[in-house]
Amino acid sequence: LGDYSTGAAQAIMPYVVGGNEVYQQQTSWPMVLEHSDVVVLWSANP
Repeated sequence: LGDYSTGAAQAIMPYVVGGNEVYQQQTSWPMVLEHSDVVVLWSANP
């Protein structure tokens, strides 16, 4: 799965955006927002 960041992303991405491949067609953000009650974004960048 790569390093800890990509490993975590690859594990959760299929449940959030429909796939774990960077260049694969993903679910659009408007569709994610339409079908979500809460969206949590996090980052290691200040």
